[in-house]
Amino acid sequence: MRPCCLFSTNTLTGTESAIACVGGRCSLLKLESKIVTLFKDFGELTAFPILMSLFTLIGRRRIRPAWQYTTRGTLWGLYPTREGMMVGEERDLDTKTTSFFCVDQRGFLRWKNKVYGETWWTGIEAVHADVLLLHGYATPDLPEHKGVIAVRIADGEELWRNSEVTLLGVRGEEVHATRKLPRGYARITLALQSGAILRETDASDDISESVAPEPGDGMPVELPRPLLLGDDEPTEIQRMLGAALEPGREIAGTPEFIERPGFAVFAFSTRETGKDRFFEGVVSVVARDARTLLYRDTLGMSAALPGPMPVMMRGNIMHYVRDRKTLVTVSLPG
Repeated sequence: MRPCCLFSTNTLTGTESAIACVGGRCSLLKLESKIVTLFKDFGELTAFPILMSLFTLIGRRRIRPAWQYTTRGTLWGLYPTREGMMVGEERDLDTKTTSFFCVDQRGFLRWKNKVYGETWWTGIEAVHADVLLLHGYATPDLPEHKGVIAVRIADGEELWRNSEVTLLGVRGEEVHATRKLPRGYARITLALQSGAILRETDASDDISESVAPEPGDGMPVELPRPLLLGDDEPTEIQRMLGAALEPGREIAGTPEFIERPGFAVFAFSTRETGKDRFFEGVVSVVARDARTLLYRDTLGMSAALPGPMPVMMRGNIMHYVRDRKTLVTVSLPG
């Protein structure tokens, strides 16, 4: 029986393994110890052809999404939690309805189609710890936020609501807000989990003081930063960007990137060379050593001006939004 080998990658953990078979005998091997395992199980003469088959398969492997989640409406907002979940705001522009959903780090849907009273004039204000904070509007024709609804992220159940306050920020287990008075404003501190009012003080007319977050309260993901393209000698990261650009297309606007030791993620808009319309959003992953393209996807087409791309990284896990409807998660090598 001719030796054969099957190669696989666990896209959630990044673990690589293979099954080598000879004469009806099979062995599961971890790639980092593949040579030792092969020689122990099959002997020197048999191990070499299996290794050649294995290395061929490794060279041909492609990075693919670990999981995807597609909404029926437009994916209006996406907010990561420290526990690895993603909370999303979905808007159906035809029926003028807004709902919310939550997907965990394995791609399992925790809950969806949640509506908390108002079906259109509402949105996500913040995500803090295990609580989602929503806002309403003072009036439908003005963008001023008013009202706070607290939702438990684990199951999507409402914890409390206060329709009279406007959120300033969250620090630790306290929600800081303002309430309009006949003259001036009051500053109010509420308990994050219960909504109970802890403190209330007269803020007069000055409500501009910001709420400083506690250490560790920042975003649990990394967002791309701009890559400035100049006339000087190209940097390494700019040369890597060249590998992400398709022939016959040029970059429109300012590309963005996130660096890792072995690769870089690029998010940018392109257009046909010399054309002014129909921009294509692209996310690409380029290997640092060989400047080879590891992964590429189109985020969507637009006739509008190029803008920021919906891409974020959590460690070596990449999240992005395709066509304003599909959340895509990819496990990158690291």
